Amino acid sequence: MNLITTVKILINEELTDQLRRRIDFEEFEKSFENSLDIQSTRFIKFKDVWNMFDVNKFKHQVLSQMIDEIFDKVASRYGEGSDLHKLYYDLWDFLDNFYSRRISKAYYDIEKQINESILNEETSQLIWLRRRLVALDNILKYKIKDVYTPKKICILYKDADELLEVIIEAVAETMYYSYFSNMDDLSYDWQKIYYHIHSYIKEEYSEKIKEYYHINCGD
Repeated sequence: MNLITTVKILINEELTDQLRRRIDFEEFEKSFENSLDIQSTRFIKFKDVWNMFDVNKFKHQVLSQMIDEIFDKVASRYGEGSDLHKLYYDLWDFLDNFYSRRISKAYYDIEKQINESILNEETSQLIWLRRRLVALDNILKYKIKDVYTPKKICILYKDADELLEVIIEAVAETMYYSYFSNMDDLSYDWQKIYYHIHSYIKEEYSEKIKEYYHINCGD
């Protein structure tokens, strides 16, 4: 049984005789495919700004576009005095009942595709960053040896924690301008990289930097 035949059977079961006589089955399916394609493209394109977007909102957008495309054509087949308000909601209810499962499946397929793409991108970025940890180590050692000298740190920084944060910021800034300046420094991608730089320095050098401060400046 093909899709159009299935649509016809379900419509025969769920719609009134008056509405059923005015349905163009192929028109419904064509509108669905077109609306789903357009809204899927928009979802992928604007995923970063549609933070609260979910399956119900996606479904609403697909159905809204379908209604916009087909309602006037269906309504034009009715005579004067017809209850178009009721027709609108009857049509919406049918589209919702019939297409809801397919729209939901499309949404979750797209969401999976986006999440896999993000994971692959993040993994690539972190591998790229790990390859530059030697450079990060050298930058940090240079900063401590030639910039944050004992005489300077004891005057400028009140304690070891403040010095640690200053050095982390300085190293992250140098890493950004040396290797990541093609990114917007306010972008999500850079924020992720910054987080890993920050975590790496704290994990590997926190105690060493604090000890460096205490040896030269006391407690």
